[in-house]
Amino acid sequence: MTPTQQLRKFHETFGVDKMDFNNKEHRMFRLALMEEEFEEFKKAMIEGDEVLALDGAVDMNVISYGTGDVFGWDMEGAMYECYASNMSKLDENGEPLINGVNCPLDETRPKGKILKSTQFFEPDFSQFLPDSLGECLKEF
Repeated sequence: MTPTQQLRKFHETFGVDKMDFNNKEHRMFRLALMEEEFEEFKKAMIEGDEVLALDGAVDMNVISYGTGDVFGWDMEGAMYECYASNMSKLDENGEPLINGVNCPLDETRPKGKILKSTQFFEPDFSQFLPDSLGECLKEF
């Protein structure tokens, strides 16, 4: 099962309802879930607890994919779009630009961060929102 399929099964089993992104309470609820998992992840990273850090990272993914499910987002499509955009960070020679390693250090960013090249394109996530998905289906 894909992560989205797993989360849908979880939501069906536990009776988690769809949510409306335009409803601030719904957004704040999902945000509170993510904040809780991030704080656990952050604590594990600071304390050097690798098992709990992995647990926190996975839990944040679960919350992310669950948020996508309850709001009706196409998370797999968005991940492919993100991947394509990230790969466009390679320069014209197919090489990554690594801050402070193979290009000048930008003090405003962490050393070792992969930077955007002139080939970079922004992802278009709007196509993975429920309204956009409905419009795509109308074309068929």
